[in-house]
Amino acid sequence: MRPGHDAVTAMMLGSRAARIMGRACTHPNQVAVANEVLTPSESEVAQGQNMMHSVALALGNGDGVALADRGQLIDAANTRKARRVLAPVRCSGIRRTQGAFLVQPER
Repeated sequence: MRPGHDAVTAMMLGSRAARIMGRACTHPNQVAVANEVLTPSESEVAQGQNMMHSVALALGNGDGVALADRGQLIDAANTRKARRVLAPVRCSGIRRTQGAFLVQPER
């Protein structure tokens, strides 16, 4: 482990806790840490996709309420969170590789 790696990881974890989905990297070695910490997990992506699917079905049926798989009410805050999780997955710079979504650095 290189010096400063823990500090970069801590900074990225703080960003994720603050719901920041991206960070500028000032050194190429920071890209892998940013990908690891800030990329949504498969379960987060699946949950977001399920929520958005439920919302779409409810709207399509003319229902005023959308329910998650376990009957949990999906409100505007849940919908915003799902959109935030899914946003990086929809970006052109992200591809799925071996069960993870990785941001490829520009060359």
